[in-house]
Amino acid sequence: MRHSILLLCFGLVLYSFIVSGCSRSGVPVQKVLGTVTLDGKPIDDVTVSFVPKSGGSRPAIGRTNPQGQFEMITGGASVNGVMTGEYIVTFTKSILVTPDGKEAKPFEFLPNGDPPPAQKLTEKHLIPLKYSDVKEPLFDVTVESGKTNRYTFDLKSE
Repeated sequence: MRHSILLLCFGLVLYSFIVSGCSRSGVPVQKVLGTVTLDGKPIDDVTVSFVPKSGGSRPAIGRTNPQGQFEMITGGASVNGVMTGEYIVTFTKSILVTPDGKEAKPFEFLPNGDPPPAQKLTEKHLIPLKYSDVKEPLFDVTVESGKTNRYTFDLKSE
């Protein structure tokens, strides 16, 4: 009887691992690397988004470094990469500016300890909005399995 209970418990644990997907990599992804330039020069701090063209894939996101290079990450994956499939690619980079056009500083207290007066901040886009349009995308890619997928995107300021 005791042997049967242990066997049953082992079977249930094994079944739960199989059903929950116990793979070490989580979501199956392919490595995706790339470079973004603006008018031929590397641009940093750009958010790169891969939006699936159809169901079955997950969105992925990356951010460029000072050399304009990025690596994509998919939520739910334990390694960096993107699920295979077709994607729309968008790019965004913006800052918040004060009414006088200066870049907003991080929240700082005044010398007396009070918070600073409220200001109306607006978003200033540092690359044209056309690169963030999902409905009329300017770039698309196909992520293929079994290889590192590399892409170069040259954006224009006009």
